[in-house]
Amino acid sequence: MSLPELTIVVPCYNGGRFFDQMFASLDRQTFRNFEVIVVDDGSTDADTKARLQNLPVGTSVIHQENKGLAAARNTGFKAARADIVLPLDCDDVLEPTFLSEAMALLAAAPPEVAFVFSDIKLIGGRQGVHACDFDPFDQLFLNELPYCLMLRKSAWAAVGGYDESMRDGYGGYADWEAKRSAPRTAQRNPAPKTAGATAAPTARRAKSCSCP
Repeated sequence: MSLPELTIVVPCYNGGRFFDQMFASLDRQTFRNFEVIVVDDGSTDADTKARLQNLPVGTSVIHQENKGLAAARNTGFKAARADIVLPLDCDDVLEPTFLSEAMALLAAAPPEVAFVFSDIKLIGGRQGVHACDFDPFDQLFLNELPYCLMLRKSAWAAVGGYDESMRDGYGGYADWEAKRSAPRTAQRNPAPKTAGATAAPTARRAKSCSCP
């Protein structure tokens, strides 16, 4: 069996109620050569446990005791069969062309470009588009990048993955530390990611993703 070009890693702790919208957004993607790994980080609610038993065909599930968001992402990255990985939370969705545009940007970029990022389209309690930017110096003081980066697995490995000591509300800082430490560059994707209900590298920018 041929390897996927992209692995999507979905950490999950009691987030099963968001699966329908997240997987629907993946079904709408124009880029199709990807695998999905859901890392169950010790979920306890009955609904999530039931949904984890009935995920779309081809989705892999890894069960582990509750270790926190950073550890769940690291577990998914380790299991990823592709050289490019996208972390995606249960309550977030992607615009239909997000994967195709981001993959094209990263494929065309030189090896020192570690990841592709995008703006965030806010839905739900907050509305509008949150503009994201990347500056290696500014990143030392303020995280202006989304967690949902399409990045090379080699870049994740080079910084030692996400810091698993950052738990109990510090999951976002684990992302920040990983981005701040990455010894690469980045690129922006023009298509936004849509953010869900929760809200010295260089980068390239893609389009957006969405969040409520």
